Amino acid sequence: MQFESNFPIILKDENRTFYCNVVPVENTSYSKFVTSDGLVAVLISNGYGDDWSANIESPTLKKQMILDHRLVSFVLSREFKTKFSNENVLCGQVTFKDFKDLIQYLIPEIGENFDHLKYKASGFSQLSVKFITEGKAFQIREYDGSEFIEFFDPSKYITP
Repeated sequence: MQFESNFPIILKDENRTFYCNVVPVENTSYSKFVTSDGLVAVLISNGYGDDWSANIESPTLKKQMILDHRLVSFVLSREFKTKFSNENVLCGQVTFKDFKDLIQYLIPEIGENFDHLKYKASGFSQLSVKFITEGKAFQIREYDGSEFIEFFDPSKYITP
């Protein structure tokens, strides 16, 4: 595993503090946060209405939307919690242009893929960070826009 920095980055959510390194995601232009105990920061949208990544068809874009350390950092920031709250998005205080400008600032290389995200502002406003074991297979599923993490469980599959 290769680190972009030798010093830990401290991430805090409501309950815990995580000491992370920024680790490049293989064959991509972005990185992810990996904690000292081998957990990876993952973004999911907890609210109902619009999902964030569950229905994105491009596997490459979907992976970036849930792992990119720049998005994770922003979701944990004070600015996200104030300006991009779900109430502000639903009340029209955050415009489509605000959302597009922010995404293109955080992820400049998204450029031509932004059309896939244009209806995702509400899902974005409800993002939270979850930590899962690095290397454990999972997928993001959704019900009525509320996303959840489903881990691959070989006992649920039949091999003839």
